Amino acid sequence: MGNISLTLRNRDKEGRASVYLQYVYQENSKRFATGVKVRPEERYWDAANEKIKSGGSENYKQDNGLLQDMRRRLETLVADFRRDHARLPTLEEATKAFVRGAEPAPIERSFFHCLDEYLALKTSTRAANTLKNFTTLRHALVDFERTISAPITFESWDNVFYERFVGFLVRVKKHQNTTVAKRVSTLREFIAYYRQAGVHANAATFKLTSLKRKVRNATVITLTNAEFEALRALALDERPRLERVRDLFVLQCSTGLRYSDVVRLQPKHVKNRVIRIVTQKTKDETDIPLNAVSAAILAKYQGTMPRISNDKYNEYLKEVCALVPALHREETVVKLSGSRELSVTKPVYQLVGTHTGRRTFITLCLEKGVNPAQIMHWSGHTDLKVFIEYVNKRQGAVEQMSKLFG
Repeated sequence: MGNISLTLRNRDKEGRASVYLQYVYQENSKRFATGVKVRPEERYWDAANEKIKSGGSENYKQDNGLLQDMRRRLETLVADFRRDHARLPTLEEATKAFVRGAEPAPIERSFFHCLDEYLALKTSTRAANTLKNFTTLRHALVDFERTISAPITFESWDNVFYERFVGFLVRVKKHQNTTVAKRVSTLREFIAYYRQAGVHANAATFKLTSLKRKVRNATVITLTNAEFEALRALALDERPRLERVRDLFVLQCSTGLRYSDVVRLQPKHVKNRVIRIVTQKTKDETDIPLNAVSAAILAKYQGTMPRISNDKYNEYLKEVCALVPALHREETVVKLSGSRELSVTKPVYQLVGTHTGRRTFITLCLEKGVNPAQIMHWSGHTDLKVFIEYVNKRQGAVEQMSKLFG
């Protein structure tokens, strides 16, 4: 349908463009957010066919499916309206029908229509990673519906149906339990929203009682102080891509800030040698005094840290850490998938990620005798049990025992 298309707009700092579903009426247009971002270069975006090519997004096949589903829904809505009214809907009429399911072109407020509507409503208020969680949940639900060969409705969700969905995520999608927990939390939020809106009356609740959530004495991946210093000492002047990632990670290790906060740092966040920032995840204000390491990194970039996507940061960080010989030591981590514990043994440099810097900061502070309450204040933790999960309790154990008994 010529008056409906997919268009790219608003590049972010990583160069990715947002994909919008566009409806044109009398030379004016209305764009609907899809929540999908794509690399806009010709080798990643097929402009003629309006499809994402391989490598254009993190999961280009699923994203193409979502875009085509949304496009078909709008095309059907416009075609039905034209059949009933002998004209095309105005921008306002199309918007009301597409986003709110309202007249003059009434559409069934089905489970998936509401999910698309909810995604559109949240596009302007949620962080990109949260929106990604919604789109990934939608892909999983579509696949689940195909598997069970029956339509999913709001009334479908009782404890038995919920357990079937969880089993599908574990056995078919091969999700770890922490990922399943995210999907279920998002699903509960969505279902509760439309119950309060009066769209359905299903008051059933479901909890993750069937899944073991944590591994006892789980291995926490952190760097020792010697490894941290070796990473800092790497000569990366001729490899600026890796140098920027190394510096971001060093800043994490020396402040305890999350990845989402270090990449947002600007001069306005530092006053009187104290970083003061409202964290993106919790929206709480935290203040962290500078030390020699963090002050040097901020001075190097004149207070504004380089930006990089979460995925690229994780990818390049492993590449940087592989340059430190000590980080080729192996560690075994245990992950949960349903009731199964899966052991994976890899070199440490392959196991580091965005959370490693924060965990390293906490563990090194404890090793150096900093009061746990003070560390919790800097890291923003309010729950001691959660705080302890960030500590590598094995690190430094030999040295501590030697101090006690020689």
